[in-house]
Amino acid sequence: MRMSMFGLGEDPNKVKNIVNNNRDRFQALYRHTIQSCGVLQANCDLTSFEQDMSSSGRRLLVDGIPDAVKPRQQNLNTIELGKQVQHNISRLVNKSSWAQACKGIVSAGVMKSVVYTAHKISKAIRARV
Repeated sequence: MRMSMFGLGEDPNKVKNIVNNNRDRFQALYRHTIQSCGVLQANCDLTSFEQDMSSSGRRLLVDGIPDAVKPRQQNLNTIELGKQVQHNISRLVNKSSWAQACKGIVSAGVMKSVVYTAHKISKAIRARV
């Protein structure tokens, strides 16, 4: 929800910062999955990847997408497929984000929620400068 508030609600580098500051943990967590998925070739320290872009390689990736975000229409080109998956993920995240925001307002109160939101927007603006 904060990401959709006029584009100001979150540090645009948040994910990058989290990954960069925890690279070793992410590598340990995902090493086996990446090495066994069959469509990615990674260098030994998992810092660069080459993806199998053949139709069978792409099909394998699409088949592995969770049903909640998998496009209903299967005969999409790569660009349309990516847009549809991104849309489905955004819809799923926004739904839970709005529910969490409403719970926060109820549990913390309107004033604390306004102060918290203003702080997050201010932090995001500083991150952009």
